[in-house]
Amino acid sequence: MSFYVYETGETITASQRPIVITTSNNEKELPDAFLRRCFFHYIEFPDDATMREIIDVHFPQISTALVNEALQVFFKLRQVPGLKKPPSTHKKYFNSSCSLIFILMKKEINRM
Repeated sequence: MSFYVYETGETITASQRPIVITTSNNEKELPDAFLRRCFFHYIEFPDDATMREIIDVHFPQISTALVNEALQVFFKLRQVPGLKKPPSTHKKYFNSSCSLIFILMKKEINRM
């Protein structure tokens, strides 16, 4: 297998057949011909305990009370019926209802 990179003028040749991993957040439909060649692995959204571990790794000195309150509100918002897309863990995708939680956490982090 090989492919040509126009920008560098190089042809790249693989010594072994490559494995390509494509991620999707289900925002776009992928063509059936592509999907027939895929293996799917769904990764569950992190539960409360896992979220706490993630937060602790990134912000070990953050207030436990703030984390408790933020996670409680966050998980309640994810369960609101009729949401087109529930709030995610990435700050880029937080909707306005999650912005307050993020602002409070950011203020706490900045004080550390």
